[in-house]
Amino acid sequence: MAFRHNWEKLINSHWLSYIALLRNLRKILEINVSSTHLRNVCQTLYDPKAEQKVSLLLYIFLLT
Repeated sequence: MAFRHNWEKLINSHWLSYIALLRNLRKILEINVSSTHLRNVCQTLYDPKAEQKVSLLLYIFLLT
């Protein structure tokens, strides 16, 4: 229960990056966060602007 509460706090804070959400999506689903928190995660992952930022960062990383 505490683990779930900690994840929900992280999701609410919007501190997690796009990549962090992708990497931890299975864990978030397994601990059964509330539907509101899951909706927030989905909205973040489906945001085209966030996806473009990540693509740009990965591109810059590969160039350096």
